[in-house]
Parts: sequence; C-alpha cells; structure tokens
Amino acid sequence: MGGVRAVAGVVVVLVCAIGAGPARAAALPTTGCSALADPVVRSSDPRVEYATVDGDPVTILLPPGYATSGRAYPVLYLFHGAFDNYTQFTTVTDIVGFTGSLPDAHQAIVVTPDQTNLPAATDWSDGTRHQETFLVHALMPWVDEHLRTIADRAHRVVAGFSGGGLDAMALAARHPDLFVAAGSFSGFVDQLTPRGIAVVEAFTTADIALCGGSESLFGIWGDPVTNRIFWEDHDPTDLVPGLRGLSLYMAAGNGISCPDDPEPDSLEAGLVQESTVYEQTQNLDAALTAAAIPHVTDLYGCGTHIGKYIQRDLHAFWPQMVAAWGTPAPTSFDYRTADASFSVYGWSFANDPARAMEFLDVRGASASGVQLTGSGRLAVTTAPIASPNQSVLVTGATGAPQPVQADGAGRITFVVDLGPPNATPATTRTITFG
Repeated sequence: MGGVRAVAGVVVVLVCAIGAGPARAAALPTTGCSALADPVVRSSDPRVEYATVDGDPVTILLPPGYATSGRAYPVLYLFHGAFDNYTQFTTVTDIVGFTGSLPDAHQAIVVTPDQTNLPAATDWSDGTRHQETFLVHALMPWVDEHLRTIADRAHRVVAGFSGGGLDAMALAARHPDLFVAAGSFSGFVDQLTPRGIAVVEAFTTADIALCGGSESLFGIWGDPVTNRIFWEDHDPTDLVPGLRGLSLYMAAGNGISCPDDPEPDSLEAGLVQESTVYEQTQNLDAALTAAAIPHVTDLYGCGTHIGKYIQRDLHAFWPQMVAAWGTPAPTSFDYRTADASFSVYGWSFANDPARAMEFLDVRGASASGVQLTGSGRLAVTTAPIASPNQSVLVTGATGAPQPVQADGAGRITFVVDLGPPNATPATTRTITFG
C-alpha cells in the first residue's frame, strides 16, 4: 500500500514502486501469485541474504556479528505491506544501517517472507492460499532449523506495515504462545469496518486483475455478511483476549502530510489509506484498553502511508521489542477463537462437531482452573499442570464434580457441557481443579 498503479482499470494502492517475487509452485502456496511488473530490488549488503522456503522467497537480515559471534539470536518476523514484497524493509527503510549501529545485545535476525499481493496471515476461506499454515508450520520451523536462533516464545517477535501489520497482530492473537511481542506500523488491524471492507474489495479486485485465476472477490475471509464470523476470527480487534501477556506496539499517522513530507503519490496513498488505518488503530487501541491489556499506542499526528513512517515506527518499536526479550509466558492466559479445534499454551480444545462456527472464549486458564464461554460439548486437555498420574477433582464441567486422573505428563482431560450447540446466549462455565 502506498503508491498508485493502474491495472485493468483498477487503481492499486502501493507503498513503493517495486515488484514482487516470481510466481511460485509451493507445496503450501502463500498466495496465488505476485504479478507486479517492476523487477525486485535486492540489497547488495553482505548481511542481507535470500532464501526460498517451500517455494516462497524470503529476505533474511543477519546481525553484524552473526558470522563470528557463534551465539544464537532472537528473531523478528517483519511483514511487508500489500502489493509489495519481501525486499520492502531493506530497500525502503534504513534497517540495515540502523541495526548495524546497535550493540550486539540488541541485535536480532530479521526475516521478511513474501506474502505477495494481499498479506493477511490467513488460510483463505476459498481454499486457494495458505498464508497462516505457511508462516507457522513451514517458515518458522525452517528458520529455527537453518539459523542460529533462540528458538522459544520469549525471543520471537512479529511486526509489520499496513497489511503486514494485520499479519503481525492476527498471528500474535491467534498464536500468542509463539511470540513475546507484536508491532503494527500503520496496520490494517480492524478489517471488519465499512472502510476496511471497501479496501479488501478493491484490493482483491486488483489482485484478480493482476493474477487471474478463480479467486473470489472475498476469497480471504468470505462474504462479510454471510461469513462474518470468519472475518471476526482473523480480525485483531475481535481477538484481543489472545494478546494479553504480549508486549504490544501500534502506531499510525492521521493521513495529513507533515510540512516536510514528500508529496504523496495520490490522494488514496497519502490521505485515504493512512486515515483508514488510523481509524483501525484507534479501534484496536480502544478494544485493548477496554480489556485492560497493557499496550503502547503512538498516534503521532500528521503523517501519511509512506516509507518515512515505516522507518519511524521500526525505530520506535525496536527498544520495546528488546525490552520484551526473555519475558516468560503468562501463568494464566485468555484466548478467543472460532476454530473448531485448537491448541494454545500447551492446552488443547476440541469443539462439538454439531456446533456451527462461533466463538469460544477462554478466560484465566491456569493450574487452578478455567472459565469457558460457548456452546455444545467441548473436550479439553490441559498443559502439564498436575503431578504425573495424580487424581484431580474437576468441578463445574458437567454437573457433579468428577475425579480425573492426570496422564503421565500431568495433563488433565475432561469434557465440558456448554449447553445446546449454537445456543443464544452462550453458556459460561467456571471449571476448577482441586
């Protein structure tokens, strides 16, 4: 998002006039294609390396001392904006020089995958693209296997610009057990708004014009009316419970050029685009505040959707990220998802197959118990919270308290009855362990 390109009568808003990587034949394609005409501009700095993971191009920025220090480093996954590519940060910002001036203790390996035209950190509802699966199950394991990383949650961070800000915050909310911090730089972090839906429609139209194929207009999350729950299940503002326990940063300008700004490439790039993400950033800020989740919001006044402000936000986020490294996972967590089954922080949940897609809210999950809000019967297996083979009294799950024997690792498995599937209002049950 940023500059402007006309494609088959469609105005495409871009951050900068550089292209994307080649069409791919990945086992799990991130998207269908990245069919911009301009050549990819790659850095010649020796610290910048390029790799291919399951057919997807990736930029890797190594710390200055990587070759000689022998030590492992934290990892920052940094996501580019829509209609840009995996070289955005190393060509549009000063990240190479900026990080080169930092002490070794503040260094991280920076990984920018090519999310191509429409980054969304989502396995698309129409089945055509598998961004979330690629990032979590292919890219991250590859990085930890091939680079000297500190391969734990406490040293793994996500951040991104514009559509990449959506990538970062959605991944963090859906996988909070993988990341210690998340940053949104002018991020598209509340897509289920009138202006957000309009942007998705326009950008998907442009993507289809560029790439062809059979992608539907709302292939990412489905129709926003009839498939609203799928939109909500990938909208950071609807998923704020999962962000508790992370170090969070978000920033946006108001879309008005500052006196020393270059002229924006178009009204859409400079004013409308940034004012849209400014509104969305305010929405996420309000949702986090209402949930009493600590976070940093930097609504810095004048500023547009251009590279100058990507660099500004990257500089501002870096010390907050460094301060978060080493923070342990919370001993009690909240989570929200409409996925049929899922695992988070070592706990596993499997919903009633008769239940249509709807939210399950998990609150205060810990060694003491958990509060669940939803419907249908739900099978739960905790993380190892008991002694091996210990008998634990589970109260509140299904009528009378039930003794449950933990397995050899100390995990407890039980079934919760949340009432008839898809009942309104949802049922809340508080389960305790004793």
